[in-house]
Amino acid sequence: MGLFAPFFERNRKRRIVWAKGYVVPGRNPDEFRMDDSRRLIRYRDFGNAGSPFGWDFDFEPVPRGPIDRDDAVHLRPLNIQEIAATGG
Repeated sequence: MGLFAPFFERNRKRRIVWAKGYVVPGRNPDEFRMDDSRRLIRYRDFGNAGSPFGWDFDFEPVPRGPIDRDDAVHLRPLNIQEIAATGG
């Protein structure tokens, strides 16, 4: 495993989960999307709890099979404020 492999794997997972967000008409889909709660999220604000557009990974409410915490299949993007509101 190369020195940068963990970095590239994290970014690959982030892009996969980001693509599950809803495209917002009139906004650049590489920059803004909406989560399942219809809250706006911004790609660069991943993990930023201080931003109203901050987001993180969240498990789908009904997983599609056995859960592997490192598998992006069972993850969805969710606004950090929504995660905090649901006790996540």
